[in-house]
Amino acid sequence: MENTTPNPVDRYLDTILLPQMVACGVNAVFAGRIRGTVRTQMLSCIAHWNDIQFRKALLLVGSEEGAFYQPLSVDIDVRNFVVITLRNSEFETLQSHEFAAAGLSCELPVPKIVEITSTAIKYFRGVDFSAHATQYDPLPMDLYGDLAKKYQAAWMALSMLANAKTLTQEYTPVASDIKNYDLLVSEKHTLMTRQGISAAFPKIVSDAYALTVDKRLEEQLNYCLQYKAPLVLDSFKGLTRNIEKLLLVMELLLGRGAAFVTSNYYFENGHVEKRAKPLRAMNSTDTVIRNWSQTAGLGKRHRVILEAAARAQAGG
Repeated sequence: MENTTPNPVDRYLDTILLPQMVACGVNAVFAGRIRGTVRTQMLSCIAHWNDIQFRKALLLVGSEEGAFYQPLSVDIDVRNFVVITLRNSEFETLQSHEFAAAGLSCELPVPKIVEITSTAIKYFRGVDFSAHATQYDPLPMDLYGDLAKKYQAAWMALSMLANAKTLTQEYTPVASDIKNYDLLVSEKHTLMTRQGISAAFPKIVSDAYALTVDKRLEEQLNYCLQYKAPLVLDSFKGLTRNIEKLLLVMELLLGRGAAFVTSNYYFENGHVEKRAKPLRAMNSTDTVIRNWSQTAGLGKRHRVILEAAARAQAGG
């Protein structure tokens, strides 16, 4: 049975996050949805906190943003924790074109998003996650533990890279039995591929958390899977803020011999590479190309792919 003693997660949700959402005009139903998702994600993350290898693999997903979140004086693990548990949730709907679903009359402004994010970081810097980890065992739903078992090739790649002491790491490939994606496919988009890669560029997103594959991404994935071409993005969030969708896409690509690449990380089944210091995740085509063009010090495979992606977008 789950421990019912008030914990720092519930205190944060009920005394800080919920009042913030109410003040912003979020309706009770949607605020409850956000609370439920964030609670599951926070408890699932803290439950694994003392498993250093698991924690590093999970927090890597937040590293392209957490490294730049304020206050910078707070431990990077706490900042990455806020990315994967709060920002990577329905909370993102509040700043999407689906804002009306939350009862809002317009998208939540960036300064308010920054304020809520910073407040969460300041709160959790005072929490001893290691001490609380054992209180949440067993969890009624261990989200991240379940996903790690379901998408083993993707999780192994994340873990090997996050725990590597060098910028490049080789390991024994992991067999994958994920054959296809069973997600909703939305509106049609035109896909352009050049130089044997499939590069995904920022566009207006209805809801970055939704478990949806739009037609543009469907075409990109089909291309990558057919030709074993890498899928190149600026960052994890350039694909999705839903960790299951992220792991599913990675699993499909890695299991079929293709690579998943961001400005900071290169994932191949059996081979991973990383940038020594992550670049900030970007939101516009110009800044994405700038990230891709910064290839000094990268591993060979990562550098070759990013240079090709930058040339392709520039029309070269």
